[in-house]
Amino acid sequence: MRALSGLAMMFLLASCAERETTTNAVDVDNVVIENTEADTNTLAVDNAAAPADDYCEAIDAYVGKVQCARLTDQKHRLSEGIAAFNPPTKMTVGKPMDLTLALGKKADAERVDAALNTPAPTTVRVHVAAKLGRYMRATLTGGAFDIKPLTPEQQDLGADRFGIWTWHVTPKEAGDQPLQLSVEAEAVGLDGQPTRIALASQQITIHVGVTGVQRAEEGIANGTSVLTGLEGLLLKLAAVVAAAGGVWLALRRFGKGKPGPEAGKKDVGEKGGDEAG
Repeated sequence: MRALSGLAMMFLLASCAERETTTNAVDVDNVVIENTEADTNTLAVDNAAAPADDYCEAIDAYVGKVQCARLTDQKHRLSEGIAAFNPPTKMTVGKPMDLTLALGKKADAERVDAALNTPAPTTVRVHVAAKLGRYMRATLTGGAFDIKPLTPEQQDLGADRFGIWTWHVTPKEAGDQPLQLSVEAEAVGLDGQPTRIALASQQITIHVGVTGVQRAEEGIANGTSVLTGLEGLLLKLAAVVAAAGGVWLALRRFGKGKPGPEAGKKDVGEKGGDEAG
């Protein structure tokens, strides 16, 4: 009996120990879950606190408030400027010219004009009103020209707000050809990237001609092309004539046919009569 009582007591103690272990495990699991939920809630709060982009009228885009304030301030600081450009009225295919743009304050128009070169008597002076800031960009484009910039497109004009741009321009096609001049004011954001905040543009038409030598060379090239075409046509015509001659000869032979046996006897009889006589 005592042995059975001892055995029952051992089972009871083992059962209690197992229940305690299970309870502790559940408690530990609950703690882990509670910590995970807390981390998730903290992350959600942080995301909700992150500032969203707002509409920035200065650049017509959505950016952060600090970025917008920086760009807006630069746009408000723009002043009235004047650009002077010296394109010629006439150019020649293959003959390059250096064209210059001077940009400065409207109040310094004389200084701007004085900075231009005069590469030819036919050169005109084109003035373009432009908003002027510290960071300016000027570009020159035209599909009928080979244009190589000799100065940086974007320039920091500094406090005096004055800059010069130069392009090496070579016409490629004859005729009245357009050149497009663009002058942009830019603001620089917190990331150092420029954003356009003002634009002025002007299209100029230049008459591009050819020299007498170029015209003669073009005539020779066209003549050579015509002769080459005629040569090919004559060769084709000769082939047609040769083919027609072959057909005519074949038809002629077909019309005569081969001599029959009667014709052979007649020839022999005539020959014998001649010998008898």
